[in-house]
Amino acid sequence: LQELIDAGTILERPAPWPHVAQIAHDLGGGASMVYLKARQMYFTWMIAAFADFKAMERGEVFVLSQGQEYADAVIERCEYIFDHLPKELKAPKGKKWNTEQISFINGAVKSFPSTKNAIRSLSGKILIADEAAFHDYAAENHAAWGPALSGVDAQFVILSTSNGPFGWFADQVKAAREDTSGALFRFYPWQTRPDHDQVWYDKEKQKYPGQLARFLRENPASIDQAFAQAEGLVYTSFNSTIHVAPAKVPFEQCHWRGAGVDWGGSPGNPNAAVVLGVTREGHVHQYDEYVADGEI
Repeated sequence: LQELIDAGTILERPAPWPHVAQIAHDLGGGASMVYLKARQMYFTWMIAAFADFKAMERGEVFVLSQGQEYADAVIERCEYIFDHLPKELKAPKGKKWNTEQISFINGAVKSFPSTKNAIRSLSGKILIADEAAFHDYAAENHAAWGPALSGVDAQFVILSTSNGPFGWFADQVKAAREDTSGALFRFYPWQTRPDHDQVWYDKEKQKYPGQLARFLRENPASIDQAFAQAEGLVYTSFNSTIHVAPAKVPFEQCHWRGAGVDWGGSPGNPNAAVVLGVTREGHVHQYDEYVADGEI
């Protein structure tokens, strides 16, 4: 084999990217995980390979995706990987093999879109929530798959690019970082891939005119960037540590809480939804604001 590689007849198998090896170690070790990531990290292929492996080993593996098209794509990847495995690594197929699941003698991979009743009344060993920040019914699904996972070797894997600083996925990241969810946390910024350099970054940024917050969420260099909101409307160089005063009390402890609209309606001055709280002493604090992508 080495002679064929040296002669250029066949290509040497490339070493896996470091983050791929780390993820394989995490998942193979049975840890429940929460992954916050930049785009284009090949996570869907990795979870498809992991799902195949665990289903052939033993047990039901559930994969939740943001829609039917994405759910179907997971099964397509699982099939592709299985078809290209060496014969000695393949488990015998089961009876059900379609766009929604693939089955083996000892287990199956079942893929679902995030709907209100997804995976309810089912029981399995592993749950994977792919691009969880974009699931329409993430909280409802969580209430269902918590009881659905059984056994001491039960495992859940939550992964996503950010969709802003609020919502179920953002809460899961916070809980994992604070070590209150039973899951480990990992963050993979845009520089994780060896082929993503500054030239790539600058070129990618040009694809997001007027959508800086969205670009940072999808290609973050830090966790703060991953949860960025619209910014830079008042300050040309926005720094949250300089331009945002800390709240006197948490939002939940305000005497009055509400939201409103800051009307703009002109280029560079978009309409924005704002979240406000008033303390018992009468101090007003703006806790956040939201501007739809593409409005700036």
